[in-house]
Amino acid sequence: MGYDFTFYWLAARSIIDEHSPYLVDGFMSPPPFAIIMVPLGLISFDTAWWIWTLINVVSLVVLAKKQSLKALLFLPVAFAIFVGQMDLPILALGLYGGWMGLALTALKPQLAVWIIPFVFYRWWREGKIKDIVLTIASLSFLYGLPLLLVPSWWLEWRSNSPSIFQYAEHASSLYGISALTSLPVVSFFVVMLLSGAIFVVWHPISPRQFWCFVALFNPVSNAYSLCVLINQLDWVSIVLSWIALILSSYVHTGLPFIIIPVYMLLRHSQFRISQRKLVSSVRSALINTP
Repeated sequence: MGYDFTFYWLAARSIIDEHSPYLVDGFMSPPPFAIIMVPLGLISFDTAWWIWTLINVVSLVVLAKKQSLKALLFLPVAFAIFVGQMDLPILALGLYGGWMGLALTALKPQLAVWIIPFVFYRWWREGKIKDIVLTIASLSFLYGLPLLLVPSWWLEWRSNSPSIFQYAEHASSLYGISALTSLPVVSFFVVMLLSGAIFVVWHPISPRQFWCFVALFNPVSNAYSLCVLINQLDWVSIVLSWIALILSSYVHTGLPFIIIPVYMLLRHSQFRISQRKLVSSVRSALINTP
């Protein structure tokens, strides 16, 4: 329990001891996150772990609401809480925390690159330009202040972080195919990126479909990254998540987890087809009514 959280806590302890958080082997989050974790570094690991778990559970309730207990059975959600990941708090902040919460999603860049454009697009259509400006200003402060205070941390962060291609090779997305083929990861990355972009431009998608495509095309993903699907769960997707875990242990890549977003996309498509048939039937009945 708390495998990932251990790195967060040790990085915070390192700052308290006036050392770089990147002396902690395995800590790969950006400097602002290490600074924000300092209060938890002031208390014992066990106490900090339970506080962090509570934050995760509260975030789960914010995201899933009345479906929280069902969501807890979804492997990516259970795994995120078990290892002490930050995906649930980041999602809750980004989707329900206003402009300040959206800015804080940058504490996990590989998730922020999807959440921020998604929310910005919605705000732009709603005319919330002020919120967009405030988010950008907050992002500048969040990343700018540590850069001014300890510029060396940024260089250490970059040098300690694996490249996106190293992540992609074992990603719990379509990029996981590269681990099973002789195709170079860089070439596969370009092909997948272009395929996803072309499809989205050619075929506009709904918000729910957007998160399915994030799960499919995110090169920097783990099993817990599928927490982005938390608002679309049914019992089939929950069962599929545990089947994917078993399959991934055999192929040694997260690729089997793509069965979840693929299933959800098929489910959404089937719903739309049924909806169109219903509308067509009602229209025909009204036309034929004397």
